[in-house]
Amino acid sequence: MDGEKRFEQGVWETMETGAPTLADASVVYDCKLIEAKEVATHMVLFGEVQALRLGDPSPALIYMNRSYHTV
Repeated sequence: MDGEKRFEQGVWETMETGAPTLADASVVYDCKLIEAKEVATHMVLFGEVQALRLGDPSPALIYMNRSYHTV
């Protein structure tokens, strides 16, 4: 998807760094990138938290044993 199409669904907000965040996310960590390291086949990003937003407390959805479950 191109840039703008990615944000056509959902309600989006911005936090301190200006990064887009979903308004109804369970939790949002708004971070400033401190370092990026290549480790084997992955890029590991290290960030310093600039702001935090906790959403409504509700059952979380997890993927375990090849299916989704609520906690």
